[in-house]
Amino acid sequence: MAKVQNYLEQTDAELTAKLVELKESYFNLRFSHKARQLTNTSEIKNTRREIARVNTEISRRNIERLDAGKTDLIDINKIKMPAKAKVKVAPKTKLTKEEKKLASKATTQAKIAESKPAPKKTVGAKASATAAKAAPKAKATAEKKNIEKKKAAATAVKTPATSKKTAAAKKGAK
Repeated sequence: MAKVQNYLEQTDAELTAKLVELKESYFNLRFSHKARQLTNTSEIKNTRREIARVNTEISRRNIERLDAGKTDLIDINKIKMPAKAKVKVAPKTKLTKEEKKLASKATTQAKIAESKPAPKKTVGAKASATAAKAAPKAKATAEKKNIEKKKAAATAVKTPATSKKTAAAKKGAK
């Protein structure tokens, strides 16, 4: 209630100036939030609520003026941030042939660097040598294990239940 009381005491010009200030602040907060530079994101919500409070007070005053038969209303939609002064950009300077060559070399080197895959992280020369040797060995041992599993499955001991089934199948085949 104390926040609203402050707006009740202000003039129309002060309210519109406050609204412009809050809108600028809200814009800057949103921008810094998108750029991940804002640490306290609740400031966005608080600023938005302050804008709503000012708009509510302006609307209340407009309703009072309409009831009194006055036509000098404050249009909330026309209250916008002031236009910023445009920054003048210095004219481009012409590059010499040598500067152009250096610039083109730098861009080609950057393109080459982007196209190359990132190098694998290694601790040292020994680590890379042992890693290179270990990869084929690991593959070979995995293949050997698979072959051993297949042989074990082929020569598995038959249980009595399976031997009865195979015996019945042989009798049926004769």
